[in-house]
Order: sequence, then C-alpha cells, then structure tokens
Amino acid sequence: MQNAPSLKAAPPLLDFGITALGWACNDGDTARVRDLLNAGADPNAPIYPLDGWTITPIIAAIEACSNSCVRALLEFGANPNAICEDFGCHTGLIARCTPLLLADVTCNAPARRMLLQYGADPDLAAQLGMSAKAFRPERNMRASYLASSVRVQRMIREGKSIRAIEMALMRVRDLNEDHGMLLQKACLARRADAVKLLLDYGTEPNLSWPISLTDCDDGSMEIPQLLLRAGYHADSRALLEAARVGRSDIIELLIAFGADPDRPTPDDSLLEPTPLIGAILCGQMDCVCALLDAGAHPDMVIHDFPWLDESDADSRNEIWYNENGGRGLIECRNCTPLMIACGMGCEEAVQSLLHHRASLSLKDSKGQSVGDYISKVSDLDKRQRILKLLETRTGEREGIPIF
Repeated sequence: MQNAPSLKAAPPLLDFGITALGWACNDGDTARVRDLLNAGADPNAPIYPLDGWTITPIIAAIEACSNSCVRALLEFGANPNAICEDFGCHTGLIARCTPLLLADVTCNAPARRMLLQYGADPDLAAQLGMSAKAFRPERNMRASYLASSVRVQRMIREGKSIRAIEMALMRVRDLNEDHGMLLQKACLARRADAVKLLLDYGTEPNLSWPISLTDCDDGSMEIPQLLLRAGYHADSRALLEAARVGRSDIIELLIAFGADPDRPTPDDSLLEPTPLIGAILCGQMDCVCALLDAGAHPDMVIHDFPWLDESDADSRNEIWYNENGGRGLIECRNCTPLMIACGMGCEEAVQSLLHHRASLSLKDSKGQSVGDYISKVSDLDKRQRILKLLETRTGEREGIPIF
C-alpha cells in the first residue's frame, strides 16, 4: 500500500516546476540526492507538484537507470509500492506503473532486487491490472531505457570510451531532448570526441539554452570549431560573450565564420552593448583590437540599431563602466566607444579607436562630447596622456578642453 500523504513542507521548485530531489534523480546525481534527503526532502513527494502528476522520486531514479539513487531513496523510506498513474506524461506515452513494474520493463535486475528487499509486492501490478504491454505500443522501451539519454550523459561525464558511448547513443530516442542536454554535457566535459559524435548523428547545435563557446573549450579550440562547422550561430551574442572574458581567439574564429560585430544581439536586448563596447567595459584590450581589425565600426552605438525604441531609450539604455575600481552609469544614448574609453581612462582603447579613425566630433543625446567624458577621469596624469593621444588627430581638436 502507498504511504500516507507527507506532512512535510512543500519542497522548493526549480525550473519547469520540478522539485530539487526530482531533478537530482533525473540526473542520476546520487550525492545530491543524499544531501537533499539528509536535509529533510520527502522521498515520496511527487516531483511535479504543480502539474498534479504522481511521478515520485523513485520512479524518476529507475527511469534514469540510476540504481545508486534508488538505493538512497529506499534507505530513506521511499515507498517501493508507490503507484504512478501517469508515467510518461511528459513524453506523451501514458501508463500506470509501480517501481517494480518499471524495473521489470527496463530489464533493471539490480533495481528489482533492491525493491523486493525493501518490501515491493511482486503481485501488486497484476492485481491492479497493470501490464508491461502498456509500455511497448510502438517502440522498444526496454532498449531505449537501457541506454537512456541520462545514462549517456553519465558515461560522457565519467570518461567512458567513445566506442561505448556510440553503442549507447544508438538507442537514444531523441538526441535533442531536454534542450540539448546531451550536447551541453559533452561540451562542458570538454569531450571533443563526444561532441563530434553527437553532431555527426545530427544533434542540433542551436537550442533554446545556447552553448557558450567560452565555457566548452580547453584552449585547443577544437570544440568551438566543431560546433561552428555544424551550424552553430556565429552572431554578436557569441562575440559579446567572448569579448567579456578576453577570448580574442574565439572572436577571430567567429569572424571567420561570418559573425558581424555590428549587429544587435539576437534577443534584441536594449541592455546589451555591442561586442566592441563590451570589450572596452571589461578591459579586454586584445578583444578591442581583434574586433576593430575585423571591421567593427569604431563609432557604433546602441542608438543606431533599428530596433531601438526611442520613446524609452534614455531610461532603458544604461551601460556600466568602471574607472579606477569605481562604478558609474552612462544614462544616455549615442555614447560612442571612444567616449566610454575616455571616461574609463583606458589609454590603450583610446589609442586603438583613434587608430581606426573614431570620430571626436560626435555627441551623446545629452550633448556631451569626448571632452566631457575625459573630465570624468580623476587621475590628472592619465587625463593629460589621453589628451595628448587626441592631439595627434589634427583638425578635430574642437570641443576638447585643456586642463
């Protein structure tokens, strides 16, 4: 029989309305499962409480082929006879089952032994009219669960051979399930061989949770190159990510694959600077030079983007800048990269921008010129050095104050 309803407080929910314990069971993370159980998580509480589904943590653990999680749940009082009324509701294949029936249809003999050891009733499913046939209407669930996506993720994480991974991968139903988690795990594990295998089998490199090229390479650039060759979007978002962390090599690779440094970010975010401005704000001078050498416009500002809503641009376009460790706000449009570099006192950026013919005559939406931004620099010596750089641009001295 099923346990009585838990009187414990409702568990906190993660994305998609799943409990933290459910997430850990789905991922086969035994250490996290034990930590949550030790902290008081209910091993019998449904993992999707907002949806009303009756999937419990032990069902999720068996589905994920994680027998160590199954053991941990049983040790902490999980009901081995819990009835799941809607197993498979998230995939469209709905069936009633018990933990023991699920272990049977997935050929999980170790899980079956543990469940029987902890009191699972071998006759319960038959008494309630449940049958293994309900799990196999059109596809071989046994094969798919013996080599599920979660199991392949674990094999990648544990450094299993690429041959073993390929054998298991042949049985995964959808390589792109769970927002491309398989490819993400391979990238974050820096398994270039697994990344290549997944891409060769048709995994989509551009999903709703984009993979950051700066997070998945070990300096060899092999994984970013594999992703880009497979159609990964070489866009300004990827350029901005690389610029912020000083990856001029990734910037050059993205440019070679057609990235445009002057296009807006794909999500049309008004709070995102251009890749060039992002590099200046983060003090990444190698990236500033790489972007300018690749053709980034030295005077491109957010106001120039066609999607900018002029009715509220002043209030929404706030760009942070640093100067000597302090923080301030540039709260206006038409602020050029040169203005930001001058306001930050960044001599290298000023020099690079001037070399690429950045204009000294432009003004922001409040009428401030480059000279007004120079006045923000508190270090007088640095201010004078920047002024000397500007003096090399003859004929454009107007509006530059003398201090």
